[in-house]
Amino acid sequence: MSRLCICTVEAQSFRNYTDFRVEPHPRFNVISGRNAQGKSNFIEALYFALRGFSLRAARAGEVVLWGRPGARVTADLEHRGMLTRVLCVQEEKSKRLSIAGQRVNQEDFASRFGAVLFTPDDLLLLKGGPQERRRFLDFEMSVFSPGYTAALREYRRALAQRNALLRAAPGDKESFALWTERLTALGGELIMHRLQVLKRVTPLLEEMLKEWGGGEEVGLRYRSAAVLRELSAAGIAGALREALEQNGSREMKMRQTMAGPHRDDLSVLIDGREARVFGSQGQQRSIVLALKLCQVALWKELTGETPVVLLDDVFFELDRGRRRKILEKLGDDAQVFVTVGDSEIPAGKEGKVFRVENGNIKSVVSSR
Repeated sequence: MSRLCICTVEAQSFRNYTDFRVEPHPRFNVISGRNAQGKSNFIEALYFALRGFSLRAARAGEVVLWGRPGARVTADLEHRGMLTRVLCVQEEKSKRLSIAGQRVNQEDFASRFGAVLFTPDDLLLLKGGPQERRRFLDFEMSVFSPGYTAALREYRRALAQRNALLRAAPGDKESFALWTERLTALGGELIMHRLQVLKRVTPLLEEMLKEWGGGEEVGLRYRSAAVLRELSAAGIAGALREALEQNGSREMKMRQTMAGPHRDDLSVLIDGREARVFGSQGQQRSIVLALKLCQVALWKELTGETPVVLLDDVFFELDRGRRRKILEKLGDDAQVFVTVGDSEIPAGKEGKVFRVENGNIKSVVSSR
């Protein structure tokens, strides 16, 4: 089993960093400093270098330092026994991604290198609305089902066209029928991708939580406005057509598509009850943590390579038992980056410690 490793990373005009160059430890890296100095921005730069996009930015241009024309992140990666250079350039309205000097598109870049990110916002997977769980599936789990991202992109285009026709009512009935057919076909394909991902995640999640000794039965359930009787792309497309027909009057009133994967949800259940309602805070944290570790396991299974693990402002919010569990599960396979406050630097772990202050980062402890 090989592992992905960031050997060097450089950035210019990224968030609050004018520029930096860092040589991380191949195993464990602690990013320390007070709040609002740039620790999370550094983690975001690492994720950007590995996936080609940011999970934090509402708009891609937000990662660019104020007043600068664009941001640039370059990293040398140890990937499958070779050194590979990646380049990500983000301007206000455009992006350029390359691997070993060759331009690639977003989908190809995002599926090439593994990165698993865990932040406090991930608790919204349980506590937040349906859009948070759809976001988790569409941006963090889509890599585990080839074709998922392309299906999502085409579905969103069809949805935009159909909604535009609804707003233009009475509009062109023939075009509306064609876009409805296109939307349901793509919706069936997209939901199948989601179900395939959940089929792979569920047993891993159950096994992991069982190892941790909670004793509860945990499950995942996909919730759709359509009645999914036949679990095939064609069967789901037919169910979506029925749901849209049933919502026809509401759609004309609301001027938007009222059924489809853009409105679906994912339920996490503890002993058959909604974890977001009935789960304790400890149970919720354990489930989210286990879902993140499932991503690590799935990436290893899919590619034969251990991904980079980024823990941003969460490690020391976990109790000692959960910290031990996550480190035991990761073992020495993964390169790990952890952000901490000034007084929280862990002892006894081989690695490097970096300090961030006012958009500057430097190594303060050599490899031990």
